[in-house]
Amino acid sequence: MKRINNYLLNLAAIAALVIPVSCEREMDAPAEEGAGVRTFTCVFAEPDSKVSVESSGKTRWEAGDQILINAGAKGTDRATVTLTAGDISNDGKTATIAIPADLAPYDRKADRGILSTYYAMYPASAVASGNLYYNQAFSETNDLLMAACNVDDTFVFYNLCGVISFKVSGGFDSYIFSGNNGETVAYEVYQARVRDNGKGPEVTYLQSADSYKEFTALDQVEGKVKADGSTVNYVCLPTGANFTGGFTFKFVKNGEIVKVAASSSPVNVDHGKLLNLGDITSHLETYVAPGIDPSAAQDLGAGGTANCYIVSKAGTYKFKTVKGNSTTSVGSVASVEVLWETTSGMFENLTFASNYVLLKTASTLKPGNALIAAKDASGKVLWSWHIWVPKTEVSAEMYGLSWYLMLSRNLGALEDASASAGPDSYGMLYQWGRKDPFPCATPATKKAGTMTLTESIQNPTTFAYNDGTWMTTVDKSVWGDKATKTIYDPCPPGYKVPMREDVTAFFQTDAVSGVTGWQYASGHAFAVGEPQVWFPYTGYIDKTGAYVSAGSVTKVWNSHMDTANNQGYGLFVTNDSSSRSSQRAAQGGTVRCISEQQGSFVNDPGMPVMGSYKRIVFDTSKVVELSGLHLSKDKTFLWGVGDEGYLYKFTNIDGDVSAITPATQWTHDADMEGVTLDPDTGNLYLAIEPRKVYKIPAPNYNSYSTIIEVEEAASMGNSGMEGIAWHKGDLYLGAQSGATLWCYTLSGTKKWKKQLGSIAPGITEVGDLFYDAKTDLLWVSDSEAFKLFVFDGDVTKVKAIYDISFIGNPESVCVDHERGCVWMADDGSTSKIYKITFTGL
Repeated sequence: MKRINNYLLNLAAIAALVIPVSCEREMDAPAEEGAGVRTFTCVFAEPDSKVSVESSGKTRWEAGDQILINAGAKGTDRATVTLTAGDISNDGKTATIAIPADLAPYDRKADRGILSTYYAMYPASAVASGNLYYNQAFSETNDLLMAACNVDDTFVFYNLCGVISFKVSGGFDSYIFSGNNGETVAYEVYQARVRDNGKGPEVTYLQSADSYKEFTALDQVEGKVKADGSTVNYVCLPTGANFTGGFTFKFVKNGEIVKVAASSSPVNVDHGKLLNLGDITSHLETYVAPGIDPSAAQDLGAGGTANCYIVSKAGTYKFKTVKGNSTTSVGSVASVEVLWETTSGMFENLTFASNYVLLKTASTLKPGNALIAAKDASGKVLWSWHIWVPKTEVSAEMYGLSWYLMLSRNLGALEDASASAGPDSYGMLYQWGRKDPFPCATPATKKAGTMTLTESIQNPTTFAYNDGTWMTTVDKSVWGDKATKTIYDPCPPGYKVPMREDVTAFFQTDAVSGVTGWQYASGHAFAVGEPQVWFPYTGYIDKTGAYVSAGSVTKVWNSHMDTANNQGYGLFVTNDSSSRSSQRAAQGGTVRCISEQQGSFVNDPGMPVMGSYKRIVFDTSKVVELSGLHLSKDKTFLWGVGDEGYLYKFTNIDGDVSAITPATQWTHDADMEGVTLDPDTGNLYLAIEPRKVYKIPAPNYNSYSTIIEVEEAASMGNSGMEGIAWHKGDLYLGAQSGATLWCYTLSGTKKWKKQLGSIAPGITEVGDLFYDAKTDLLWVSDSEAFKLFVFDGDVTKVKAIYDISFIGNPESVCVDHERGCVWMADDGSTSKIYKITFTGL
């Protein structure tokens, strides 16, 4: 949708001199004279050579001018010749060029009656790539274009454009020119034919492009401008134009349209002719967007810019033309338009002014989704934004799933899902890593294969389907994996695509059916959380670009990319089963946004309160990679284990931590990650990564036996078992991978398995475990999230969370009621013990 402001300008020069023009540019060195080299003379066609310097900008050849010579069908059958001073006549009207011997003539005389064997174009820098045949083609058409063919040993250059010249003051960077009635003023690719048919050169101005599929007529054109009041600037119109309602100049400074000058008088500018407007500075007016008062528009990005904005009430709105959540301008915007809308007539007006997109909704709000694009003067999309108009209010809660607030519905959904969810709850679909949405339907525009990130921005409605990723060059950080929100994030201000670690109940558990609040509504949706939040079975866009499986399948993306296969990571749910896995990034899945800032978790009443801490750092030769702690049976010293197979005794723990003294008790070639103690016998039990449990009998602690092997942890490697805790005659065993917790009997029988992410928001792994029998609480350290999680003894609810970000690698935890503290070890570059005071233990 375009809106053009018609300022009336009484340009006295509108009926000014209409005279012929010629053209200019620059490019490579000529071939040296020698065997096989052919010499030609370049001249201007009459009456172009009679045009004044001020009128045309060029009446003579100059050193550095570059001419492209074409001699065949292939793009390689061409050469660029750069003129030197010695090639040009004293009056500049003629120039001599030498064509390289290896550029063979293009002889079409036999089948077409064409005598021309070479074709020339100026300026060479504006010539289109690809096969030219016996045509002249340009991809930069707002230029003083000339084309020629040889007549014997002479090139006669013909002007191809109608030209409007003007001067202006104001320090502008560029102009945007358009006819007031949508006349064609430029082309993506423009072709002409200048060739000798035996009667001298014949000039044909083509209205179509035989071999250029990208040929497109444009109704506005952008050009650089020297706004110093003395330099002549040009608008070049291939084939000319008849402006039945006049034309408009918009002048741009620092990416913003600031001034405008317009005429409503009809005028015709034929090719080869010049309309000289003179100095138009006195006719400039301040640009005001038509139909919308920017000062009355509500700024959708006042609290932060984004690629998506929610509009919940009818009215007038605006947002800055910047890239996503950055302050970087999208560039010089010539127009804005609606690329698609799911509900017809969502907007009454849409325009651009003062670096803002301005939009006015229908007087009665029409729920739906729309994609709005900002384009430059050539019609290229610079950036695009998703406007989300829901039927009902979008809310957000933590739902017991995350430390972050999660939206109550999918991105783009018109209403919240329920057990009877329908299409209005589906929302939009996204290829992993792309900022722009696709409705839940087979895309209208799609292509097989990949596209670059730049191409995806310029073609936001094109779905690049592939059996893998859509990205030509894979960038795993486009959605901010392990980082903050990026400019490609599709969520509204204040929200982002979640990382895996942000919503562990979803993205780091094996099955959402084990998550609190699980409910499956066949053919519609599933729910999790407390309170429940519903996720509809939206279907998805598959690797062929087809929309499939609505009512039975959904994919929920997170921001992580699987670097092993360059696929997007997420949750795949079909019917009542789910899997956390990498999925083809080229497929279209849903996004459930979470807040950029964490919400606040409130500890249960009566839980201990953390105070200050002290620490001691050990010499690396004395304590190596300390990763587990536990009080001795008589509570007079601490047992410790290290990754390199050492069992330590830490004595003198009653005073200041600086008095703590380590001694090596026993060594074995094993990766000891955690230690616990049978309070009745004093026997020690050690977690050996990745899967074993050792028993070390009291009182000598100088032998061991393997009593348990957790086969499920065998493949976890360095993310295997890290924690161990005695619990009422059984053992709790914890792994880093998936924050997994098992309960085993001492005889090696598994009683159950849980993933703590289904219970605790934000837990990412188990670093260590400690069961406090006095209070019936299980303490869990997480060395990725830098948190201490405290669960009830049966591990059904998280009761408290403590921040331990002051510890570099917190891989152990031990509660000490006698000393009113919690002991923790740091398995970092140097081993450390922390004594953290707690009240209310």
